[in-house]
Amino acid sequence: FEWPGDGRLRVRGLKNAVFKAWLLRALDGNLVTAREEDDWIVRSPKRAPDATASVVRLQLDRSPQVVAYRDRPDEVGVYC
Repeated sequence: FEWPGDGRLRVRGLKNAVFKAWLLRALDGNLVTAREEDDWIVRSPKRAPDATASVVRLQLDRSPQVVAYRDRPDEVGVYC
């Protein structure tokens, strides 16, 4: 996994409402979230707070409900 350098962490196919998002190791509070079609976008720092394991926690309205999703390569064979 590569941390999103544009500050947009995409959570694919999550049907739930997201009440809150935050980094487990950060002390600076909540992250902004927004719905984008079937996905949620979490506005994250442009650099991962921890080079080994940066964790974003989401507080949802209920148990996770997701749209079935299969990661496929783009036209040049890159998975994104």
